Amino acid sequence: MQKKNLLGMDWDIQSEGFSCELEEIQAGGIALAKAVLSSGTPAVPHRITLSFHIPSLDIFSIWSPLSGMERMLKPNWLPARSSSRIAAGAPVLSLISKAGQNRLTVALSDAATATEISAGVSEETAEFQINVTLFTELTHAIDRYEVFIRLDTRDVGYGDALSGVEAWWEEFYPPCSVPENAREPLFSSWYNFHQELSADELVRQCSLAAELGMKTLIIDDGWQTEDNSRGYAYCGDWKLAVSKIPDMARLSSEIHRLGMKIMIWYSVPFVGIHSANFPRFAGKYLNNPQETGYGILDPRFAECRKFLADTYAGAVEAWDLDGLKLDFIDSFELSGFASDKYEDMDCISLEEGISRLLHELGQVLKSRKPDFLIEFRQRYIGPVVRQLGNMLRVNDCPNCSLSNRLGGIDLRLLSGKTAVHSDMVMWHTGDTAASAAHQLIASLYSVPQISMMLDRLPPEHKKMLAFYLRFWRENREVLLDGYLTARNPEAGYSLVRADLGDLAVITAFSRCDVALGCARTGAVVNGTDEDYLYIDAPHNFRYQVYTCTGEAAEAGEKAAGVSRLAIPKSGVLSFTRL
Repeated sequence: MQKKNLLGMDWDIQSEGFSCELEEIQAGGIALAKAVLSSGTPAVPHRITLSFHIPSLDIFSIWSPLSGMERMLKPNWLPARSSSRIAAGAPVLSLISKAGQNRLTVALSDAATATEISAGVSEETAEFQINVTLFTELTHAIDRYEVFIRLDTRDVGYGDALSGVEAWWEEFYPPCSVPENAREPLFSSWYNFHQELSADELVRQCSLAAELGMKTLIIDDGWQTEDNSRGYAYCGDWKLAVSKIPDMARLSSEIHRLGMKIMIWYSVPFVGIHSANFPRFAGKYLNNPQETGYGILDPRFAECRKFLADTYAGAVEAWDLDGLKLDFIDSFELSGFASDKYEDMDCISLEEGISRLLHELGQVLKSRKPDFLIEFRQRYIGPVVRQLGNMLRVNDCPNCSLSNRLGGIDLRLLSGKTAVHSDMVMWHTGDTAASAAHQLIASLYSVPQISMMLDRLPPEHKKMLAFYLRFWRENREVLLDGYLTARNPEAGYSLVRADLGDLAVITAFSRCDVALGCARTGAVVNGTDEDYLYIDAPHNFRYQVYTCTGEAAEAGEKAAGVSRLAIPKSGVLSFTRL
């Protein structure tokens, strides 16, 4: 073990077989620890850990890209972990005060190597032990490695600290451009159709979706199999289930005539045991297919990558597709079943194999259409995949507005200009319109994806959906491009606001005073369980209240100060400063 004092902290370095040099760099109030590992001869590194301690002062919660609902502090013998690799997570972790201020944000410059950042409290000293662990998965032999550890202790909002990390990553991994259609509402076939697809019914639903302002159709699982029992035992051949969609090119043309783009779904790594292609890749699966019903292709084999790239390129060309929903990238994981015949691979590192796959897919897909749409999903949301994916979607959370809100804001905090999409919005048609509206309200700061049979919605639900999609389109720039503030991350974000110039959209998800601040005009959305909100305004203002279905309700003027205003559940207050 090596020890070093750097940045006023004592570092412990465990790097068997490698020497480690640390250098301090200061840049704009941000401290960088440059770590250089070296070995006399090339060797495979195994879990190199750099540790330091900081006092637990005004630290209330922890944030990491995949922390979900777990934001609490943990002991050092069971620490909070931010695991990262190309196919899952991102190398950053933040310690946050009760007021939402940054206390320490740790990030790594290398998002292509499997790593882990952890933080846990010592019971003896009330200090946080921070561990930065490199090479948590098998990689190739190296004789030198360099990484920057970014340590932000500025007293700024935690969102500003995370935004700084995202901008820093862009220096190493420039994200791809975002087509306009990636920023438009879309219609998904998953929760409404599942695998029971019908080309005629898709066209009928899309004609209604287009009227509501949806600009893209995603055809999800089911187009490639006659089997409707779910699971992935039949995928891998990627041929049309002609009883459902007899002619995909024709369907694509009909969707285009409606003014919509068309995307289709692929479960990227999976080759089902009942597919014709299954025997072809024997010995090149990362898992035991007999346990799951499908094999997970090993991208370290060039043949596996070429199969996927050729499959997608052929479908895009033949069917005039505008995008692909590439699912389950995070299933690329090493296991004891994975091949160790490295001489047959063109890379030993799984992360390198995934990187090559993404690069090869980008070459074949975006060369056909420069505005090609590619959707990735939580958990694969880091800076490497943003070089290919221009849409990042919240993980599956059917009918759970809390998860959609939490996942969407988590993604927004680290995604820069990449289009963040909600999970497909769905609800029970027997619910009230105000309750169903929570699914849309939770998705306001993301691009909404809708997955309901539109002609089967009750009249009040249709009006609610039309109102909120219209509200979203009218405020799209501030919702997607505005400066984002999300209060109380440890409580699922109690209040979220976006500011662009003197325009603001503010959403209260819990009971709280809503401060209009310096906004000259904008809207306040009532996402609470109350029929009122307390509005704190520094100036006199004029207002108009709308119900969740868009009917005008109370209107008037209020003086500066705190006012209790009647705003129906899931309703909207429009305001203008006088």
